[in-house]
Amino acid sequence: VEAVIVTGDFNAEPTSKTYLNLTDNRQYKKDIFDASKISLLKPYGPAFTFTAFDINAKRQYPIDYVLVSSEFKVKRFGVLNDSLNGRLPSDHYPVLVDVEFK
Repeated sequence: VEAVIVTGDFNAEPTSKTYLNLTDNRQYKKDIFDASKISLLKPYGPAFTFTAFDINAKRQYPIDYVLVSSEFKVKRFGVLNDSLNGRLPSDHYPVLVDVEFK
């Protein structure tokens, strides 16, 4: 059995069928977890990832995820909301995850 890391802009909130299907471990032969939920340290940054280039954006949920299999320990998880002179580098905040094999 191989270790798995899945990343992406799923355009799906955590209550969506897409997200729930990906993290529903009953249907796979492998456990897949949202890295933000199993991070050893409290997740860093805002709870949302999509900004539409609006520095003042405030949304309730992410649409970008890092999912990991049970072979990984998630040491840290962060949504990086840095800007330069009020400008954002993307319409999504970057997601950074520090993992190691168990």
